[in-house]
Amino acid sequence: MDGLPRIALPHQRRGPKSHSPWKKNLVRPGRTRPNGRPPRAHDIWQHESQRRVTLSRTEDQENVGQFLYLESMEYHMWNTYDVHFYASFALLSLFPELELSLQRDFARAVLLHDPRPMRTLSGRTVPRKVLGSVPHDVGLNDPWFELNAYMLHDPSRWKDLNPKFVLQVYRAVVATGNVAFARAAWPAVYLAMAYMDQFDRDRDGMVENEGRPDQTYDLWSVSGVSAYTGGIWVAALQAAAAMARVVGDGDAECHFRARYRMARRVYDEELWNGAYFSYDNSGGKTSSSIMADQLAGQWYARACGLEPVVEEDKARSALGTVLDYNVMRVKGGTVGAVNGMRPDGAVDMSSTQSKEIWPGTTYRAVQGRGNVRYKGSSDTVRF
Repeated sequence: MDGLPRIALPHQRRGPKSHSPWKKNLVRPGRTRPNGRPPRAHDIWQHESQRRVTLSRTEDQENVGQFLYLESMEYHMWNTYDVHFYASFALLSLFPELELSLQRDFARAVLLHDPRPMRTLSGRTVPRKVLGSVPHDVGLNDPWFELNAYMLHDPSRWKDLNPKFVLQVYRAVVATGNVAFARAAWPAVYLAMAYMDQFDRDRDGMVENEGRPDQTYDLWSVSGVSAYTGGIWVAALQAAAAMARVVGDGDAECHFRARYRMARRVYDEELWNGAYFSYDNSGGKTSSSIMADQLAGQWYARACGLEPVVEEDKARSALGTVLDYNVMRVKGGTVGAVNGMRPDGAVDMSSTQSKEIWPGTTYRAVQGRGNVRYKGSSDTVRF
């Protein structure tokens, strides 16, 4: 993000004026783009060297335009939403109107259905975009119109994208106080939550993973109730209830609040093992793994000013376990948190991602409230 202000701010005053001549040509009545679609009625200001695109203000004064960025130079798809879950804190803090604009794009995308077939790398032919699902990204070659450049798995079966959308939208409402934004996004939020009902097969309020990598850790299989997706889902139910209250939908608030209480109880009963929350409850060979990101839902609930997903003493114990195993038992705690560890102190080698160290996950693991002290050490980790 540090490169964006250096480029954009010096041109802030002259940018819109210098673009206005070709903007008029762009939106001339009857004009179409090469692919036959209507023109985009906004300026496109592209800094190719930075691989970012910003678009200037439209007639809607609430909308500053649209914003694109890449997760990294290796992943050629715009606005990968599963990891924007983490990166969005920076955008919201520095450029809140751009964050609202990005969330509006995804709110619109939830309401879209694109039946064109897409072949995944796992060998399946699936619709490019399913109504009610949150897309993995806004595309590459034709962003905002041809969604889901991601092709490894079917994004419509991912279990964390929809709840991440609900949490990010509600967090933006809390941070900005923009009730108009909340009302505009509410239909998409409601539909995104309703879409997830199909993944709650036993009707206990909790969604279940399907024995494949159907979450942001897309090489690390997970089955049943899981620490990562399950915690995010519990937080999202609470966020949906809170947002329903903001927009005045009392029936929805009661519905999501009841589901939240059910799911929170299931999460604790199925995953808490006395020291941390198990990777999943399937009883598989990696079910007892210690995931560094197991408290992602707890973290977001705190950020949104919501009730904690788990009890404070359990959260402290879980983070203490992550610090003990995932951090301190690997190269003396000098390299960050390994994504997955086994209870015997070995690295979880079941997938490429379980044995990796992700700086963002390490950063996430030490955010929040409370203190956890590593045994035998004076080091204190904030939670």
